[in-house]
Amino acid sequence: MTQESKLTLSRRKMLLGLGTVGVAATGAGLGTSAYFNDTEQFANNVLTAGELDLLVDYYTYWNQGSHGAGSRIGTVDGTSVSGVLDDVKPGDSGLLAFCFEIVDNPAYLWTCGELTANHENGQSEPEMNESTDNTGGDPGALMGELAAAIEVDVNYCDIADNLDASGIDGFDPDDVTHVADVYEGTLAEFLALAQAGMPLDGSGTAGVQAPGEQTAFPGSAADPETDAPCLCIEWHVPSTVGNEIQTDSVAFDLEFYAEQARHNDGTHNPCADESFSAPYINDEDNSTQIDGTLKMDVNYGDQFAAYHVQMDDGNSGPKMSDPLNSVTNIWIPFDVDGDGVIDFQLQWFPGAGFADDPFGYKEVSGGSWGSTQALPAGMTAMSFAESIVFIVPLSMIDPDTDSAYTVGAHMSAGGEAPYAAISTQSATGEIVPSGQWTDASYLLDGTIQ
Repeated sequence: MTQESKLTLSRRKMLLGLGTVGVAATGAGLGTSAYFNDTEQFANNVLTAGELDLLVDYYTYWNQGSHGAGSRIGTVDGTSVSGVLDDVKPGDSGLLAFCFEIVDNPAYLWTCGELTANHENGQSEPEMNESTDNTGGDPGALMGELAAAIEVDVNYCDIADNLDASGIDGFDPDDVTHVADVYEGTLAEFLALAQAGMPLDGSGTAGVQAPGEQTAFPGSAADPETDAPCLCIEWHVPSTVGNEIQTDSVAFDLEFYAEQARHNDGTHNPCADESFSAPYINDEDNSTQIDGTLKMDVNYGDQFAAYHVQMDDGNSGPKMSDPLNSVTNIWIPFDVDGDGVIDFQLQWFPGAGFADDPFGYKEVSGGSWGSTQALPAGMTAMSFAESIVFIVPLSMIDPDTDSAYTVGAHMSAGGEAPYAAISTQSATGEIVPSGQWTDASYLLDGTIQ
């Protein structure tokens, strides 16, 4: 029962391609292009007297030192825009700003996205001397270093209202007023967050809000810009980056979804292709009783799958997710070849001493579990609010390319707290048959879309 509007930014949507860059570099390339489109959906036989239309004003600025600076401004509503920025070197920076106009009903706004390419593209001689890649420049698709080298600062911001819409008078950071920090990390980490589904807050509250806790963006009775914050993404290639990223290239997609606020509570994740849930199980003699739901949203991109697990604690007392503590742990098992045996599991267990603390990876070999390892190359994991996110290359969950596999999720916190299992046995909280810890028969069907 929703009315949605979607804006898509793509490379196909947005492209960042880095050529020869590094300490020994004489030239570099950082290409950015953007393709926007705006669509409206009326789903589930909803009759609406008003309308929901998402328009986006965009502003982009880049600073390449002695090579110069530039900017571009525009508004997107069912049209496209693209641009290319060349010869980017370590120390270069820029920003993207998106300001939202919602006509005319208030709406919850989400950012979705995906890292679509992170390529090594071979190795130059200087890169061979510095890179940890020992494959001769062919580590496989998505295994380049660039996505983890680009740093981003995502924040809510305000843009000066006296800018020339044609962009002739320019746009630069002096036109931006910082409102609140949202996220700071690498490009790879931010895109992991976006692919899992990132709710935006219409009041500009700092941080990434848990779904349902964000404020809707106000609508406009006519067509003026809404009185709500813009989203700014500041990026830079650190001057300390070395030759390891020479010849690497990165591409990513961003999408913005608006969903009417009326009759909705903001918990629906429009980025998800599949959603699973299971109730918390409270044993009568548990000292801690918590009502809640374990949720898992899955987004399938062109290259990666995102698993967004949320501990939705329903009461105002103790929470399993408060404060994402060292007792609660979650694991996500996969059977990717359909033989009825779990192949591997992803783990989140703060304080367990994992190499990628608090995240871990464990495989089944010969019918037995191996030891917990660091996350394999190409995977990304993060936690925020009441959520844990894993980004997994599709090649790991669909090795035979039949688009079918089974998956589940389990949450526990010791014997005195609730537990939950996203499985065929969610009513009992079991993820595998008792005592058969590698049996995948309780896992649920997943379909790559």
